Amino acid sequence: MRNFLRPAFALLLLLTIPQQAVRAQYTQPGMRGTGKLQGKLVDTEGRKLRGARILAYHLSSAALYTSELTGGDGKYRVTEMVHGYYDVAVETSDGEIYLADRVVNMPPSGSLAVILTLAAFEPTTAPLARKHPGSEQDPSGMAELERKPKGREFWRSPKGVAIIGGLAGVALIAIATSSDPEDPATVN
Repeated sequence: MRNFLRPAFALLLLLTIPQQAVRAQYTQPGMRGTGKLQGKLVDTEGRKLRGARILAYHLSSAALYTSELTGGDGKYRVTEMVHGYYDVAVETSDGEIYLADRVVNMPPSGSLAVILTLAAFEPTTAPLARKHPGSEQDPSGMAELERKPKGREFWRSPKGVAIIGGLAGVALIAIATSSDPEDPATVN
């Protein structure tokens, strides 16, 4: 069985090399990507918000990507995004800034569908000390980010990769621990 594990491990290493080359290609500053962040912008009561702009700050290259103003349907789209992590914020028609509650990971050549729900800070809550890199203004609240990966997107998400990795690990363990079946005894 040890003879089997070495080639399997070597194959696993070879499969990770192209992914690293793709990551390096998409994170060079000044490159235009094919990624797209799209979705709806709503308030805590589910009403669609009009006249807001999405700001997506690429954490590696410091590039800022923005959407057009949202229409009456609250839909937005940020295009030509490169692969990587983004700090996302919403700038409302009143000029207020709402920070996303977590960063977004844009996959290479991917598309993410995200619903952003804006909630103002409570009067008893101290505002965040940090500002969005795309704005000098203090934030007025948080934007709860809800992402629902589907289809191919799910298998590229951290949960999908974990499932695939777990199943591959179980398969390798099963192969490594299995023994050759003995010949069945012949009965006369």
